[in-house]
Amino acid sequence: MLISCRTKTQCQPRASSAKPWKSMKKQLLIVTDLGSFKAYTVDDSRLNTTPRLELIEHFIPPEPHRKIADNLSDLAGRYRSAGAKGGATFGERHNIELEERKRLIRQLAKRLNRLMDDAEVDYCYLAASKEINQQILAALSPAAQARVKKNMPADLIKASKGKLLDYFGLRREKRPVLTPRLANGAIPQFRPVL
Repeated sequence: MLISCRTKTQCQPRASSAKPWKSMKKQLLIVTDLGSFKAYTVDDSRLNTTPRLELIEHFIPPEPHRKIADNLSDLAGRYRSAGAKGGATFGERHNIELEERKRLIRQLAKRLNRLMDDAEVDYCYLAASKEINQQILAALSPAAQARVKKNMPADLIKASKGKLLDYFGLRREKRPVLTPRLANGAIPQFRPVL
């Protein structure tokens, strides 16, 4: 269905005799580690010579970039024992880094699930650092896990868009340039006319 617009505010559908184009499904390319999350859509239309990546979401959780002392509730970020000089610490949660790591993985998996729950998303390419790759896959919903076409346990968060296309094998082969040949197979030499 085509849309005819007289002004920017008045757009009305217009009947068309041509068949509507089949809407293309979206492909996502997601790269993540504990400190950052980037989601791209892959535009693989035949109009472009190579697929294009468009950044749709970039998330930097603040937790991994803070010091542990900032997260603790005491004045200096430490609990002191009573009466000791310099004091041995007690009362601290010993697994605070592990708990924060699990919380970050759940946050990243939640964002991934939200992006892949879109009905237009056909499949996804995922690259997560080796340390968290399997944990993120386990935290995804079964529907989101089924949409992961290629999973790469590598930290590619700082890779350029071109490198990401290469890592996932999304670049199309360049078409060979056809050159005219003579009957004997030789390539003709063209001379400029003066």
